[in-house]
Amino acid sequence: MSFIRPGKPVENAFIESFNGRFCDECLNEHWFVLMRHATRLIEDRCIEYNIERPHSSLGYLPPAQFARAHDAKQQFLTSNFNCSSDQDRGAGQDHLDRPHNVSERKSAVVH
Repeated sequence: MSFIRPGKPVENAFIESFNGRFCDECLNEHWFVLMRHATRLIEDRCIEYNIERPHSSLGYLPPAQFARAHDAKQQFLTSNFNCSSDQDRGAGQDHLDRPHNVSERKSAVVH
């Protein structure tokens, strides 16, 4: 496990950005009286951030909506790939298996 060296926040810009947003949007907005209160508000913030809030890295979709769209796209691509590959195998190669002229066809039937 490696840690960010003191005074070098750019070594992990993602977490530094997240920590800054978390402080600005959650910790600095609330006055926590009890630990139970802080826990509830932070859990609510986590749910909002991880499920409901749009993210620029996801095309400004909330993570839950992006996941559903991604799963649907994967299912479509997988089912489309299976259908097209089966059709391609059958339609594209049947000319290789059958004889090309009449005498070849007759000899194929006799054997």
